[in-house]
Amino acid sequence: MFLDFWFCTSPWLDSLQLLKILTKFFVVLAIIGYL
Repeated sequence: MFLDFWFCTSPWLDSLQLLKILTKFFVVLAIIGYL
């Protein structure tokens, strides 16, 4: 579910999109680590 949202919102991997993907990735890691 989350990956579908992730790929739908990040179809291009230019530097800005890559930064957004990395930000989402670290946010998810932080949430999982917190839980």
